[in-house]
Amino acid sequence: MRKLLVLLLLLTAGRAAAFEPVQFLVYGDLPYSMEGKPVLLTDGRSDQEVFDQDIRPMIHDHPAPFIIHVGDLGRPETSCSDADLKRHLGYWQGFEKPVFYTIGDNDWIDCIRKSIPGGPQHPLERLAHIRSLLLSDGALASYQPARPGWTVRHDLAGLPEDTAWTTDNPAFAFLELHIVSSCNGRDTFAKQPCKMAPEPGMDAETKALVEDAADRDRRNLVALREAYANAEAQHRTMLIIAIQADMFGEPADDAKHPADIWERCKTQLEFKPYCDVLPELAGTFPGSTLLIHGDTSAYCLEELPIPAKAGHKFWRLNAPGDFGETDADVVMIAAGVDGLPNVTATGLLSGQPAPPKCDKAQYAWKENGTSKAYPRRK
Repeated sequence: MRKLLVLLLLLTAGRAAAFEPVQFLVYGDLPYSMEGKPVLLTDGRSDQEVFDQDIRPMIHDHPAPFIIHVGDLGRPETSCSDADLKRHLGYWQGFEKPVFYTIGDNDWIDCIRKSIPGGPQHPLERLAHIRSLLLSDGALASYQPARPGWTVRHDLAGLPEDTAWTTDNPAFAFLELHIVSSCNGRDTFAKQPCKMAPEPGMDAETKALVEDAADRDRRNLVALREAYANAEAQHRTMLIIAIQADMFGEPADDAKHPADIWERCKTQLEFKPYCDVLPELAGTFPGSTLLIHGDTSAYCLEELPIPAKAGHKFWRLNAPGDFGETDADVVMIAAGVDGLPNVTATGLLSGQPAPPKCDKAQYAWKENGTSKAYPRRK
């Protein structure tokens, strides 16, 4: 028995030393201040000022080798303009390290809102502008400088924004997919439930969005399956996936919002295709998975259940931003005492770990409107 314990300890030690840790930065869903409508923090500054004065310089100076942006460059009233796209392009160029941008719903589908300065814009036209201004070869070369030993593949399954990359650390593979809220780009707030397929009498604009989203879903799923297959073939320890949308919603004790997080995802028709396959793909993959997203204020890093053998883990990081946490995250993945990957996310400004559970109640002021100041956690 003692020999068996010694052997297990040796195996565990070997596994713990089997890969080098990786560190990177994550942010999105900010700044949300706009002309005449600043998002104020408790220190009296706007989130734009905090972003410019604190977050941007710290991102630039941080030793992490790259940045993941989880979408929503700001409110639709600002981000639905070429000028704002160019402003963020300037930010990314100034970081002087690769930035991987996941498109958010505020950046294109929500441009159909009546509140957009100059009037509503066609979402697919805005998406074309994003692809032209931020995702062209020239733009990418300006904020995704090449690194020795790295591989970066754009245009996965025919979607310019879907990207897979690896660094010089052989333990990890990364993937970005274009999955957004607002019915995953099918519709706007006024037209619920989400329409998953064209219907008789549907207006031409909605039909175009529905058809585009269905095609995007198909291509995303091809890219997702390919990423897991490649990660397994290359013996990666972990696959890190970045999207914009929070696919999981809020837990509730009713049939519409099941307590099980995967079943809760499946009740949202626009995200069901992904949650139908993600647990199985993650469960059969010999390594672990980290899903990073933005979209909601329920900032957290939590482990999700998957049907898998021992030795597999699945985390999701709901990144800071979206009227909940004016910050960026430093994500670290290192070997735990069991030899398996251990994920931590620490606020770049706050220095505090991400909450272990997603709970919008910590930002209840937003729901009842009793506070005008942004309650950054200390």
